[in-house]
Amino acid sequence: MAERDYAAQARMASAINVLLGIWLILSPWVFGYSAAGGAATWNSVVAGALIVILAANRVSSPHTGSGLSWTNLILGLWTIASPWIYVYDRQPSAAWDNVVLGAVIAALAVWSGSATTVEHRHHGPLQQT
Repeated sequence: MAERDYAAQARMASAINVLLGIWLILSPWVFGYSAAGGAATWNSVVAGALIVILAANRVSSPHTGSGLSWTNLILGLWTIASPWIYVYDRQPSAAWDNVVLGAVIAALAVWSGSATTVEHRHHGPLQQT
């Protein structure tokens, strides 16, 4: 039976989250909710930048730092709630974009973080050389 490549799973999920974080940064201008006020725009830019940074770190170090993925889970859930917190929920395309984007970010964060957790459970922490 072939050995499961947990690092590849963590890398792939995190690489997709890098792209989704970039999309989150751009979304206020794409969907026009940057006009709703600075707080909504800054929320998407900051949350997106954090997602990019944390996910990029996981891409480069998939055997460690699973906590970064769990932080991205929280950021994904925050992204889902953002349209109601920052009151751009009356723009259906922007709200649905955030809900779907947040759900996918959260799911990929769980997939990435769980790969490292399971890898450590089965093989113990790997020593990087």
